[in-house]
Amino acid sequence: MRIVTSQPWITEPEFSSPPTEREISKYLSSLRFLCFEVNPGVAMHFHRRYGIVIADLHVGNVLRSEGKLVPIDVVIGKPGPELRAKIRHLLGV
Repeated sequence: MRIVTSQPWITEPEFSSPPTEREISKYLSSLRFLCFEVNPGVAMHFHRRYGIVIADLHVGNVLRSEGKLVPIDVVIGKPGPELRAKIRHLLGV
């Protein structure tokens, strides 16, 4: 899996106040991501259907543009066997 991104527009003034952690959590839930923590205070999100994990998704890595949340600079990937076992244990999936 490869994801190529470009962020030339990040410095433009069109962005309003950053979203809260709660707004980010609600957004990810609407996309069917399940939140879990391997380390206390460090949220990660797992999508059962696609088998992917998103990490480093916090208020500093999410912009708000025209009322929509725009994630930037997040880590996305398939969990390895050890992380997959922890996900299974924590989420029961």
